[in-house]
Amino acid sequence: MATIVIADDDPDAADLVAYAFEEAGHTVRTVLDGASALRLITELEPDVAVLDQNMPKMTGTEVVSAMRTHRPALATRILMITGRSHCEMTVDRFLIKPVTPRS
Repeated sequence: MATIVIADDDPDAADLVAYAFEEAGHTVRTVLDGASALRLITELEPDVAVLDQNMPKMTGTEVVSAMRTHRPALATRILMITGRSHCEMTVDRFLIKPVTPRS
């Protein structure tokens, strides 16, 4: 199964997303800010990173930009979670809040 990093400053939202992936058999690590997400992504090189757009220390957009600048060969797929109806960055997928397990 996949290794997934989830970054969201709302612990309840992070736990909900983590639960859905864990129930599907994936290995999940969660963090609550963008800088921690970037460190963990760099360390683990996960299959998927689920990033909230609005987080402290670094936004989801800043995390993706840093990943692409410093680790362009990193094959991590990006799922951005945003409250907006569109995503400014090119990511693999984006979800609009509120997110449910069915999303």
